[in-house]
Amino acid sequence: WKRSGFVVKGAAVKGEAARLLAKEAEVESETVAALLTQFRRGPNPVDARTVLIVDEASTLSDWDLGEVIAMCAEGGACLRLIGDPAQHSSVQAGGSWAHLVNSFAVDTPE
Repeated sequence: WKRSGFVVKGAAVKGEAARLLAKEAEVESETVAALLTQFRRGPNPVDARTVLIVDEASTLSDWDLGEVIAMCAEGGACLRLIGDPAQHSSVQAGGSWAHLVNSFAVDTPE
C-alpha cells in the first residue's frame, strides 16, 4: 500500500497493542480512542488515500466499531480489521466483529 502511494495507519484498543503494531508493521499507530477523538473534533484523520489497519478488532465495542466504519466511509478510507473472533471481546457491548467474521466467513482470510 505504501509503495502505491497510500498512507497506512494503524490503531488498536489498547496502547500496548498499538505500539506493537507500529513496531511490527512499521506504520504510524495509535489507540482507537485517540483516533476517534480526532475524528469527533475534526477534521477527519483519514481520507481516500488512507488504509487504516485496526488490530485486535475483537476487543472493539460495537459503538466504536460503528464509529470507525463511519469515519472511514466519510473519509473514503480503506478499512482492514484484524483479529481473532475466538479471543476475548470488548469490555463494553461487543460481538459485532465476531458476527461479521462468521457472516462473511467465505470472504474472511485466516
